Amino acid sequence: MDKADFFSPNAINSEIPIADFVAVTWQDSNGDLFRAQHPPHLRTEEILETLVGTPIPSSDIYPLWFDGLTKVSPPLPGNVFVKKPNLLGYDGSTRISEVHLKEVTLMEELAQHPHRGIVQYLGCIQVDGRIAGICLWKYVCTLKDVVLECLPPDQCVLYNLCLSRLFIRVIFCRLPPYDPEAVLCDVREGLNHLHSLGLVHDDLNPLNIMLDEQGHAVIIDFNTCGPPGEPSLGGTPGWTTFPETRTIENDEAAFKLIQAFVRGEVSDPPLDIMMPTSNERDSN
Repeated sequence: MDKADFFSPNAINSEIPIADFVAVTWQDSNGDLFRAQHPPHLRTEEILETLVGTPIPSSDIYPLWFDGLTKVSPPLPGNVFVKKPNLLGYDGSTRISEVHLKEVTLMEELAQHPHRGIVQYLGCIQVDGRIAGICLWKYVCTLKDVVLECLPPDQCVLYNLCLSRLFIRVIFCRLPPYDPEAVLCDVREGLNHLHSLGLVHDDLNPLNIMLDEQGHAVIIDFNTCGPPGEPSLGGTPGWTTFPETRTIENDEAAFKLIQAFVRGEVSDPPLDIMMPTSNERDSN
C-alpha cells in the first residue's frame, strides 16, 4: 500500500497547508491495482478495509515491452533497485505509462553513453508483456541524507547488546565518505555529460543525487529529462522557479543552489517560491 497527501496550489501556498485529500493505492493478492481517496482527518490504517477502490487498468500504468529493450530476469541481486511507476498520481489516463516509457527509452539511450556521474542502468523487468520496473544500481544514500547526516533505515545496522541483564538496542548508520567539493565535481561532470547529449535533467535537487560506498555522486531520476525547448514539468518545490520550458539554464540554476546547499550557505529547501496557481499559469 502507498499513500500520500494531495494539496492544491492554494493549499500549499497557505500559512498552514492542509491537504485536500489522501490518495491510497494498493495491489491485491491477484496482482490487480486499485486507487481510493479519503478525507485528510481520517487515518488510512483504520479505514483501509472499508475503502472502496477504483480498479486501475495495468495498461494505464505499465507500457508494452518492445524489441531491443534490455531485460533483467529474477532473482535480482541485493545491489539492484527497481524503480516502478508511482500510482499515487493516477488520474484515469495513460499519463503514468507514457512517462514510464519515456524514462525507459531515455535510460536505454544513456546506457549507450555511460558516465560515472549518471546512475547505472541495468535493464527492465518484463511481466505479462509489459515493462514492470526499471532496474538500477542501488546506492547508499541521497546527497540530502549525507549533508543532513541521516540515513534511510535500510542502510543502518541493528545490534542487540546484553549488558547486566539489560538488552540495549544500538543502531549504527554507515555514512559513505563525504568530500563536498568532490561531490560537486561529480555532479558537474554528470550534468555536462547530459548536456553534451542534448539533454536537460530539469529536476536537479539533493534527493536526485545519490552517493555510492566510496562517496562518488551520481545523478538519478530521469522522468523529467529530455531535449531543451519542450514543456517543463516544473521540478521540485523549493528547488525550482517553476519554469514553463525545459532549458539548460534550469539545470544551471539548480546546480548553483546545490553548490550553496552543500557548502552550508542555504537551507533545505533554499527557495521560498510559491507554486503557481492555475489562474497564474493561465495568465502566463
